[in-house]
Amino acid sequence: MKTEQNGAPRIPEQYRMGRRLDALLYLAAAAVLVISFAFYFIYDFLFASVFPWLMGLPLALIFLGTDLALILAARLAVRKVRAEVFYRLTPGALEYTVFGRTSKYPWSSFSAARLGRVSPGAVCPVSFTVRGRELRLNPYTEQVWSLAGEILDRIGPGAQIEPGLREKADAMSGL
Repeated sequence: MKTEQNGAPRIPEQYRMGRRLDALLYLAAAAVLVISFAFYFIYDFLFASVFPWLMGLPLALIFLGTDLALILAARLAVRKVRAEVFYRLTPGALEYTVFGRTSKYPWSSFSAARLGRVSPGAVCPVSFTVRGRELRLNPYTEQVWSLAGEILDRIGPGAQIEPGLREKADAMSGL
């Protein structure tokens, strides 16, 4: 276990969801605006004869208000995820908390670590074997490679770690 400069054990670290989550927020906002733009013209065409007073600016304001409400809801959802989804490194285990529910992975239960298959969206394809099951880190975690390196430092000496994986985690730790 790493220690502070004064020799005291380091306080358990938390790794929260990071900037990659913002990409989903921007994608959601763009999707809302594109879909809204298309539906505006559909509704404009459908309601032109039934509700002529609704056409033009009033309908555009309704759609813009709806868009703003949806984008605000997405921002609030991202903020909630950032606050309530995180990894925590403790002296005895890796803890993964998702909206108040915590899964604990004791360091002694890690039996292997390897570089897994690269897939779209997988920023850190490190795969850990815990109790015979594969554990992959959440790709939206801030500094996910640093987290992988910390886990590699803490798992037991009996765990089979792929050669060169620690060096790769150290080299990629800025991501």
